[in-house]
Amino acid sequence: MTTQRHIGPVMQAVVNYVRANPGGTKIDAARATWGDRKGLSNYGYRPVDRAIKRGLVRAERQSSGRYQLFVADELGAGGTA
Repeated sequence: MTTQRHIGPVMQAVVNYVRANPGGTKIDAARATWGDRKGLSNYGYRPVDRAIKRGLVRAERQSSGRYQLFVADELGAGGTA
């Protein structure tokens, strides 16, 4: 039997944002879920990176160095950061 891992409200907000805005960037998702909080040392990327690591969101690196985000269950499993 597999244990279902808890997804917190901020990580769920990341998934919801990416589902509504496929192809958006990490900073777009971070700003949409955390707001434009200048005091955050990681630009609010932590919940976005956790969603990628958990396989909920898939990140595709572009030639510009930016990442486009897609919901993993719509494009296949896995994610990279």
